Amino acid sequence: MGYNSEHFSRYINFEFWRENYEEIIKSGFDFPRQFISCIMQDYGNREKITKLLDTYYTIPQKEDEYYPLLKLKKFTEEYPEFKDLLKPCTSDYVNSVALIFTKPSSSWGLRGDPYFWMYLEERVKNIPIPIEDINIIDKIIIKEYYELSDGKRIGEESYVKGFAHGGMSSGMVSEIWLDLMPLLKYRLIKLNNQYYLDHGEYSKIIENPEKIIRTRNKSFDEILETYDKPLRIWGYE
Repeated sequence: MGYNSEHFSRYINFEFWRENYEEIIKSGFDFPRQFISCIMQDYGNREKITKLLDTYYTIPQKEDEYYPLLKLKKFTEEYPEFKDLLKPCTSDYVNSVALIFTKPSSSWGLRGDPYFWMYLEERVKNIPIPIEDINIIDKIIIKEYYELSDGKRIGEESYVKGFAHGGMSSGMVSEIWLDLMPLLKYRLIKLNNQYYLDHGEYSKIIENPEKIIRTRNKSFDEILETYDKPLRIWGYE
């Protein structure tokens, strides 16, 4: 199972998927790319799934899925017969900062980076939206890395035993977080903004959030292009 599959399995009941995938795809719902990518990798009759997708599913023209879990929740609300597709624990994420982690980076530095990502996701899942201090995500990442790495700063490579799962650079966390931190803060601002919009608190909305994001290694546009581009779906891109 690849990292993206392992990550997404935190939310999805794949046993239910395997038993009901034909009817689920035939619903014609516009599923998140990440979900489609994972089910194409490891689950079910791939040739049959491809034919079903060709018939019933339209690949979206643009990627706007910072929170794919919300999209799947919408699916289970529209089609309650498939409510068991989502694991019960996913309800913890719906109004949580952890939503900013539910679409993983499309590029990593070293093998420990995706496991630090999942670690942080678990760390913040009980923090509700909205967050008045948007810098909290930076503070949490810096603090957690300092403690896990025995005193290293973000941007300094370090070995974390708990993130070692085999292979070269196993357990190593890279300098990539100097770019991932601005990306995650941007997602948090957008998540906050959506909450304020939904609740009529328009004065709290941050306009043009990308203009207040500080970056170190790359411009913010370069960060989006490098780490937030669409996930590849076999047979489609």
